[in-house]
Amino acid sequence: MNGILAVWNDRSEAVKLDYERWYMNEHIPERLAVPGFRTARRYEAIEADRAFFTYYEVDSPDVLVDPAYTARLANPTPLTRSIMPHFYRMVRSVFVEIVREGGGIGGALVVARYMNGAPTSLPRAALEAVDRSEIVSAKIWQPAPANVCTDTPESRTRPEPDAVASGAIVVETAREAAALALATSLNRKLSKAGVSIGCYRLLCANSN
Repeated sequence: MNGILAVWNDRSEAVKLDYERWYMNEHIPERLAVPGFRTARRYEAIEADRAFFTYYEVDSPDVLVDPAYTARLANPTPLTRSIMPHFYRMVRSVFVEIVREGGGIGGALVVARYMNGAPTSLPRAALEAVDRSEIVSAKIWQPAPANVCTDTPESRTRPEPDAVASGAIVVETAREAAALALATSLNRKLSKAGVSIGCYRLLCANSN
């Protein structure tokens, strides 16, 4: 099954431009150069509890414990060391994708982040809140064995320990209006404690 590395975070306004340059010019190319990394997608919040959401698709979760990747975490670049202290409220999680319907990339995305338990099925009733033509893809992510809080030289440059999510539902939509409508519907259906619904717009989609 596909592996997923998912990251939600805020960042300091003091490094706004440097953060973007680092992410686009160094960090994403560096990660995609690791064997087994397939794609990287970055999003910024429309309405969400974290300003940014980024995820990487990898061949399997094993890629994220392979020495080729862990060596990067053990040896962050000078620019990474300067940016990471400005990451806040970070949630870093390793998942396996157990369901995928549709394979496109939408202009917006809704993600339901579970901090307790994990989803097992798509919320069909909530999905009916938007026209089916607006839904580009729908996915379920469940925790992988490597889904634990890590202690690495890179993580230690961040100001607080990372949180770890326990699962996610991810739905990509063609337009932001559809994402907002779907987020409202999901909030009604998944209102139990521990599930946060975020609505994001796509910044970039990179692949090997």
